[in-house]
Amino acid sequence: MKKNIERAANRVKEHKVYKKLHENRKKVAYAIFAVTTILLTSYLGIGYFIYLQLAKGSIGDGGQAGNTPANFEIKWDKHEGYNVTSYLMPNYENITIPGGDEGIELSAWWISGDEEKPTIIMCHGLRSSKAADTLLLVAGMLNRNDYNVVMFDYRDHGHSTQEDGMLSLGIREHRDIIAVMEWVNETKDTPHSEIGLYGMSMGGGYVAAAFMTDERFPAVIMESPYADLNMIIEEELELNGFPSWLSKGAIFMAEILTGDELLSMPPLDAVSAANGRPMFVIHGTGDERVGVHHSQMMIERAEKENVDMDSWIIPDLEHVEAPLSHSDEYENRIIEFYEEALT
Repeated sequence: MKKNIERAANRVKEHKVYKKLHENRKKVAYAIFAVTTILLTSYLGIGYFIYLQLAKGSIGDGGQAGNTPANFEIKWDKHEGYNVTSYLMPNYENITIPGGDEGIELSAWWISGDEEKPTIIMCHGLRSSKAADTLLLVAGMLNRNDYNVVMFDYRDHGHSTQEDGMLSLGIREHRDIIAVMEWVNETKDTPHSEIGLYGMSMGGGYVAAAFMTDERFPAVIMESPYADLNMIIEEELELNGFPSWLSKGAIFMAEILTGDELLSMPPLDAVSAANGRPMFVIHGTGDERVGVHHSQMMIERAEKENVDMDSWIIPDLEHVEAPLSHSDEYENRIIEFYEEALT
């Protein structure tokens, strides 16, 4: 019986139809493998391209060239003619600060105030620099209230060391922020408890990373920050006409090429790491660059975990517009926050 079954099976295998089916099945398997390989390679290739576009560094001051603390102008059509005279800071020095890793040097400005007052570290946005007009305006608000201010370019930005020409979206940049804090502490003999953080736009996420990593920072203000990097990349892709699911490929390629774990320090987690330290988040509801929902996520987390967070959500304002549109109130609010947090 067994031999009969084996002979029948062999005759089936020798039949032309069986051989044809077997060959076709192999071809289908090869085709599926080839298509999968092509799709995966294409996906990663597109991810690599997106990563290069998103993480490309910025040399020099770009459209803000010529701005200094002593002489800057607002280059925003909507606020053309804004009078910055009372915010100018002639008492500044060009300095170089050792960065967060060996071989990194940070181009910076030290703007002296009252030596008895705290110092605020000002952090610019993505592909911007310390010469950003709105950032200088906020620095002027602080300095005319006798605060000492330090403004600097991250690595691969402005006039600081070009490490590899690529941004790490906070992973390496936050180490530069910590290095600036250490410089202020050692060079100006300022206690860590009197060194506050201010971050604008992407810089809001970077200061969140520094605040989360180093508990020596006593307080932080975040202007129009992002809360989740993957979310902001997806939104940036959609803004530029690409499907949001490409973000995973871009992040994967970034980690393969640089070793930077881009999703390892979500700014939202800084709220949970506050440990009694005060935070202040500011955002406009008309922000199309970094949606207000990012700040709202932080506010909700703070409420849930009973974190000391002030918030100011302003109707209809565009990205980082509040210092220009609500200058007096903006100045009063940030000074009041730092006065309470850094004394």
